[in-house]
Amino acid sequence: MSNLICTLFFGLLLIPFSNQITIPSSTKTIVGTWVSVDDQTGEERSHIKIYKAKNGLYYGKVIKLLFKPEGQENPKCTRCPKDDYRYNQPIIGLVLLSKMQGSKDLRAAKKGKVLDPESGYIADCQVELSDNDVDVLKVRGYWKMVSLGVTQTWKRLK
Repeated sequence: MSNLICTLFFGLLLIPFSNQITIPSSTKTIVGTWVSVDDQTGEERSHIKIYKAKNGLYYGKVIKLLFKPEGQENPKCTRCPKDDYRYNQPIIGLVLLSKMQGSKDLRAAKKGKVLDPESGYIADCQVELSDNDVDVLKVRGYWKMVSLGVTQTWKRLK
């Protein structure tokens, strides 16, 4: 009986602190749907969904194209390397970000790869939420060293 009273007493003491326990929200992490923006033109290009796969790594795939080459409803990745599994596959559904290792707070991921379907180039990649805005994702594709790369700024789709 005294164990039950102790449990209830300590349980009641914790109630005021229970609202301070936070569970990471997908709106504060890299997970979600993003609007990719061309780093040179500022033009919105596609919607990309970033998700966690069964292997524990993060991937991003095209779920919608905002541009379509004339006469092509769903163009194919004809410039992807011929030995890559994505070669000649439809761009909608194509995995662009792959094998990203998420940080503990999921505000960033690194050591992944990014594919540019327009050029077929595959680069090393890291992504990170902006310090100022959780609805902005910095996507950096680079070659060997992070300093040798290009950053795109993507916006969270709301």
